[in-house]
Amino acid sequence: MFLNNLGVTYYNFGKIQKATELFESSLAICLDIGDKLVESKTLSNLGLTYYNVGQSEKAIDYYKQSLAIKKYIGYRLGECSALGNIGEAYSDLGQSEKAINYYEQALSISKEIGHRHSEGVWLGNLGIVFKDLGQSKKSDRLP
Repeated sequence: MFLNNLGVTYYNFGKIQKATELFESSLAICLDIGDKLVESKTLSNLGLTYYNVGQSEKAIDYYKQSLAIKKYIGYRLGECSALGNIGEAYSDLGQSEKAINYYEQALSISKEIGHRHSEGVWLGNLGIVFKDLGQSKKSDRLP
């Protein structure tokens, strides 16, 4: 967990290459020791890193790996976050229908677990995608 956290610190200071190296080291250790929770978080961080340098396809790959682990271990809030991150990456790629699908899944989990903050985030993101698609009436009817 230490290397992952250190990677986040480097990431926050804009040291993307160093952050990526630390995330990759963290991932290798997680795989060796079988720490699925930290593995899933490290994969998410790698996805975020690639997303923020414009490599959305690579980010989606890491986010989906993270999602699979979070589902496996039953980490519902983490699932919600991973689904939303995938939606954001698809939205960035202009793949609105895929983005909507992932946002709706994230919204459903947010409601299920009662996490109001993430519910608001995913509703907002859905509204933006619908507006961008020229479907502002649909965004007005979001739950």
